[in-house]
Amino acid sequence: MAAYGAFRFGRDNPSLIASTAQMMVEAQSLMPGEPTYQPIPFYPSIVSGSGAQLGASTDTQVWANYPGRCDLTFYQGDDVTIPLTIEDPGDITPDMSTTWEWSAQIRVCHTYHSTLVNTFAVKDNYVAPVGDTAGYTEVTLFLPRTENVFVGRYRWDLFSLSPFDAAGFPQPPDVIAPEPWPPTDQIRTWLYGAVTILPRVTSTDVLPALPESGDGGGTVTPQQQWLFVGPNGLVP
Repeated sequence: MAAYGAFRFGRDNPSLIASTAQMMVEAQSLMPGEPTYQPIPFYPSIVSGSGAQLGASTDTQVWANYPGRCDLTFYQGDDVTIPLTIEDPGDITPDMSTTWEWSAQIRVCHTYHSTLVNTFAVKDNYVAPVGDTAGYTEVTLFLPRTENVFVGRYRWDLFSLSPFDAAGFPQPPDVIAPEPWPPTDQIRTWLYGAVTILPRVTSTDVLPALPESGDGGGTVTPQQQWLFVGPNGLVP
């Protein structure tokens, strides 16, 4: 498994935004530069048990799981359907549909307080094991063309809210009343990555047609209306 770390996207000011009917961009010209790093591939690390006794019958290995990166590319104005298969090699019957809730969003920058671009509709379906084939949960993301109106490069992630089994787990010292213990649910991020939404060449029944200039072979001028808002809500 490969994962990526040490990425920074800067301190985003929600009120410093430039938007248009086709693209959403958060201004960063006033922000100081911050270092970024190349993707760092690494293998799952042992979080319990000793690596020196790997394979010994007296030693139990527990491996950490990390969110996987999945970059998406699709066209503006398309109906987008993304089927994802979630399975656990250690459990052939992982039904993650009945009591699980799935959520996925697209934002301008990789931070939860960044400008929201789109929210996927999510449907889950459990497929029972057949013979030697393990069961799995199919999570399908859907973005209708009526919402798929922006172009550009954004960020997305997928997370689940599931029942939490806290049996035998000691109460953390910082969890005091009135905070409930044990918790009733658990949140986990499964996938994240970049979203590239390409501009269309042909029109659809949702996107407005752009006017052409000249007689045949003319150029097309995008109709964009920009709005700039300063840090204190005023136009700079």
